[in-house]
Amino acid sequence: MRRLLFLLFFIVYIPEAVSQISDALKSVSVSQALMKEYNKLIVEGFQVENILPITFVKDGTIDYTNVIQNAICHHEIVVLPNFPLLINHKGLELQNDTKLIFQPQSQLILAANNKRDYSMLSIIGVKNVKVFFPNIVGDRDRHLSDVGEWGMGISIRGSKKVKIIGGIISNCWGDGIYVGSNKGLTNEYINITHTEVNNNRRNGISIITAKNLKLENVYITNTNGTSPQSGLDIEPNSSSDIIENIEINSLTTQDNKGDGVTLILSRLLESPKFNSLYNTGRVTISIVNHIDLNSKSGMRINGRSKQTNKIESKKVLSGQIDIINPKWFGHKDPLIFSPSKKRGKNMEFSFIPSINLINAKIYNTEGEYIEGGSLFLQKIKSNNHRILIN
Repeated sequence: MRRLLFLLFFIVYIPEAVSQISDALKSVSVSQALMKEYNKLIVEGFQVENILPITFVKDGTIDYTNVIQNAICHHEIVVLPNFPLLINHKGLELQNDTKLIFQPQSQLILAANNKRDYSMLSIIGVKNVKVFFPNIVGDRDRHLSDVGEWGMGISIRGSKKVKIIGGIISNCWGDGIYVGSNKGLTNEYINITHTEVNNNRRNGISIITAKNLKLENVYITNTNGTSPQSGLDIEPNSSSDIIENIEINSLTTQDNKGDGVTLILSRLLESPKFNSLYNTGRVTISIVNHIDLNSKSGMRINGRSKQTNKIESKKVLSGQIDIINPKWFGHKDPLIFSPSKKRGKNMEFSFIPSINLINAKIYNTEGEYIEGGSLFLQKIKSNNHRILIN
């Protein structure tokens, strides 16, 4: 429904976008091939409902974490019941080759807890995992403490060949989806597609370390609660992390209290592991057809402190960041190149890989194209010599 309302906004306010509506509507639905696989897996998979207690309830009020985990540990294809289930803060740990299937009314609801961190679905140190249509509801409105910010809907850490297909992740104490390391290992071949991420407290999606990650037709909205409150935050924690071959296609971000997309890359240069076996210092990111509506900014790219020590200040990141066909609506500053005006004077950006900004369009809150937007972008270019604007 949210995506439909957004498309109606295009129809009413932006005539030039009418021709794009057909393609946008197609993007809402998962491909026929994936639906065929989904329907096949529902028939072939192990039905969790068959091992629930005889007196089981269908209203998500009784904790069935252990029952579901037992099914995951003993079966590769696991089909959740077609009604809500309550799980506790320990969450569910997926295994190698797990295929977890949510039916139309399936839902995992997190029991209220006071933990600083949790993962409702943990995909850690495994490979060949698929999750179809996850419907995950965190406990942010019922959390029993005000401490911490790391309660995740789905945590992917140090894993390979993971696909998240469709679904909605909402109301988590931290991020909807977190893609981080496990024992120093990065993630490879991660695919998140046709997923809605809504009303999470810290970030919609955080990408800390990954190689060959694709985010496609994802809708991230209403992130709010604790900084940075971004829709998508690409922010490695250290020089051990990797940001290579990151493809973001047709991402829509809306009403996030922070930025639609945030890029913070300076920690990739921190000693002592820079240019180690873990990280070559090369960053490759492609962001195509990003739309943001009424977040704090469409996109923010952070610099680093001018007080960085002399050794680290000589390091730069190679590679390239492509930002192609973005449309940014209703921002005072659609594209920001510093954390804030106050701190911006002490930041520099020469370490960032070359940035290609192609065919960017800026609109006001009424959806009217701003002709002077190109002048704003040229000002950005004049202050940042590594950005090429076409």
